[in-house]
Amino acid sequence: MGQELYTNDWIRYEQPYFKITVKQEGVYRISVDQLRKAGFPVASAPAEQLSLFYRGEEVAVRVAGVTNGKLTESSYVEFFSQANTGVQDSLVYRPYSARPPTTVSLYSDENAYFLTIVPNHKGKRIEEIGYQASAAAPEAFHLEREVKQY
Repeated sequence: MGQELYTNDWIRYEQPYFKITVKQEGVYRISVDQLRKAGFPVASAPAEQLSLFYRGEEVAVRVAGVTNGKLTESSYVEFFSQANTGVQDSLVYRPYSARPPTTVSLYSDENAYFLTIVPNHKGKRIEEIGYQASAAAPEAFHLEREVKQY
C-alpha cells in the first residue's frame, strides 16, 4: 500500500501524451500553432478534456480562446511551472545526513509536463478571479529571497 504514491496509475497507455519541458519557474503559454506543430490533434480536441500532468498529478491549466468547446487559432494553454528541484533525488541517499541540498536536481535542470486529452474527464482549470482596480495608493512593500549554495 505504501508504494501507491509512486506508481504510474495516471498513465493511460492507449492515449498519446505530449511532453513539455521547462527549465524555470514561471507561467508558460502554449499556442495552438505550437500544439499543431508538435502533432497534437487540435481540430478534434475537446477543450474541456485537456489535462496536464506533472509527476503523476494533474495540474490546473487555463485554456483561453475556446469557441463552442473547441480550440481556435487564437486559443492557448497556460500553466504555472515550478523549477526542478532535487527533492526526488535526495530520497535515494541514506542516511538522511548524506542527502544533498534539495534546491537543485543532480540529474536535470528540466521539468517534464505531459499534455493529453482524457476522454469523459473535465480537466483541472485555474480559477479566474475578477479584479477591480481601486484608487487606493499602493503599499510600500519589498520581498527578497536569497539562496547561496556552495
